[in-house]
Amino acid sequence: MKKSRFILLLLFTAFLFFVHEVVYAKTIVRIIVPVSGVRLREEPTSSSKTLVEKIPVNTIYELVTEERTDPSLGCTMGWYHVYYEGDKTGYVCANFADEYSRVEYDENVVNNCETDLKVKGFPESYIPGLCELKKIHPTWNFTPDFNNLDWGNSVFQQEYDRKALIQSFNEKTQGFLDTEYISYDYLKDEFIVKEGTNWYNASHDTVAYFLDPRNFFDEQEIFIFEKLSFDETAQKLDTVNDVLKGTDIAAKSSVIYDAGKSNNVSPVYLASRIKLETTGNYTNYSIRGTAYGNYPHIYNPYNIGAYTGAADGIKWAAGSIGYGTPWTTLDTAINGGAQYIAAHYVGIGQDTTYFQKYNVSSYRQRTAYTNQYQTNVQGPAQEAISTYKALVSNNLLETAFSFVIPVYANMPETASPMPTEGNPNNHLKSITVNGKEIQNFKHDTFTYDYYVAEGLTSVKIAGSVINKNAKLEGTGDINLTGEKTTVTLKVTAQNKKVQNYTINIIRTDGTAMSVDDILNSMAAPITGEMLIYGPGLTIDQFRNEVNKISATASVVINNQNPLTFSTGDTVTISNGADKKTLNIAVRGDVSGDGNIDIKDLLKVQKYILGYSDLPGVYFKGGDNNQDGIVNIKDLLRIQKHILGYLTIN
Repeated sequence: MKKSRFILLLLFTAFLFFVHEVVYAKTIVRIIVPVSGVRLREEPTSSSKTLVEKIPVNTIYELVTEERTDPSLGCTMGWYHVYYEGDKTGYVCANFADEYSRVEYDENVVNNCETDLKVKGFPESYIPGLCELKKIHPTWNFTPDFNNLDWGNSVFQQEYDRKALIQSFNEKTQGFLDTEYISYDYLKDEFIVKEGTNWYNASHDTVAYFLDPRNFFDEQEIFIFEKLSFDETAQKLDTVNDVLKGTDIAAKSSVIYDAGKSNNVSPVYLASRIKLETTGNYTNYSIRGTAYGNYPHIYNPYNIGAYTGAADGIKWAAGSIGYGTPWTTLDTAINGGAQYIAAHYVGIGQDTTYFQKYNVSSYRQRTAYTNQYQTNVQGPAQEAISTYKALVSNNLLETAFSFVIPVYANMPETASPMPTEGNPNNHLKSITVNGKEIQNFKHDTFTYDYYVAEGLTSVKIAGSVINKNAKLEGTGDINLTGEKTTVTLKVTAQNKKVQNYTINIIRTDGTAMSVDDILNSMAAPITGEMLIYGPGLTIDQFRNEVNKISATASVVINNQNPLTFSTGDTVTISNGADKKTLNIAVRGDVSGDGNIDIKDLLKVQKYILGYSDLPGVYFKGGDNNQDGIVNIKDLLRIQKHILGYLTIN
């Protein structure tokens, strides 16, 4: 009897195990659209709303269900119900699609992936996206690279002028562009071209988006993390042909393949790089081989050394710096460039497309953030998509690829978002009260005190935006209540970013004004106990401004220069019993003589290098772009001021 119970128990346990396996088993089926001109529909009918007008050739979709719909709805083979853009769904006519892959798995595979990635040390925010990829590509391997580089500083290091560029063709893409003074003129609403005709500095948020690895955990863009050493199982000549299909340089596919193989660099990557840099057509100077300036018959298909444009690259390739230079034939340039890339990037710790754009790997051999191959922030993703499409065409997507994914210190909990499209200018050109412009109004000063007569009961406030697409709210007739009425003007840029301007309307007879009221009425730039001005403000100008606000106020100045302010001066303002002494900082004047010259340049340079300090007002004088730090940006502004290229004001 006991034996029978034992056998029954074993059978029951086996049954439970079988049921468990059946419950968790699932098949993921994906289709491919190998032809052009196919639409993605909202419903399974040819008259339904179009979600995608022209599905790109070789796009892969996961099926919601294997069952097709009724073939009588405008598609003779029925409609596939598919996922797109994450969890969104739509329909593709089965006449134009083929089954691409069928992967059977159970939820335990996903659980095992999560456990494996946690053991490897991946942050929680990395795991869902990578395990979704692992679910449909079980042979893919993900390895974290802990670089111990602070995330915030890493974003900052990529923001230097011309280091992170992005193309913009219209106002729609201006939301991705930098609005710092070196990149943008708010008052003119003009972005400053940094290369070619339409390359601009990318904004902080744009740099953060493209630097954040978590934004590229999809089937195509994951290839920015692919190891770029040569792998014969994954990198075929046919794959190179597909990357370059339709381009002039496709005729050189075998040369590119051999160059990659002999230098232990992925030839698929080399082909993608050439296509990105030159379009692959002989109309491009870098592969054309005809006279370019003073350098006839020179080739540079990878645009190595093209720091500000193709001309730099041609000049570089015309030199005698090894790697077969000067590159006087296209074959020599393809081979020599592959040698250079192996020696200067792939072989020294920059062995993914991501690490070539951002030199941040833990095993890098050069200083972090230096030796970066390209300035285009979108470049790695564009190359990855090109690689992916070629792999799909050659049925190589199930190869056991290895991906190395960076992990920074102090990363935000969630992935950095893509900036919103549209012009970012949310500043005002002017503000008027009862038709009179606010004195000393500046587009980048956002709080003002405005004094009116005691008996006034209302004012009319108006303002004008700089960019025509910005929206201004809060203007019109304002009823005054009490001694002070606060008015907020809300400016919303085309890209939805908001800037508020605050105007405090204060009713007074002028004689009882505090010193703070006088200073606020002057729109004086105060930080703590400091007044911060641009160079050239005269003592008389300051005294007159004070007395315009209150005729009873007195001004005593302890100054080094008899005519103008210098950093280190002090000013004491008295009105009745109220009295206040403030230190003066003059932007750009670090030496304290009231001028901006080589002495100031050297003092800022020594501060940046750590050789000397800038205490108090002298730090504020050095921080001439008013971003709260003294760095290379301030040094360059002082240098340009001395040379006459800009005016610090």
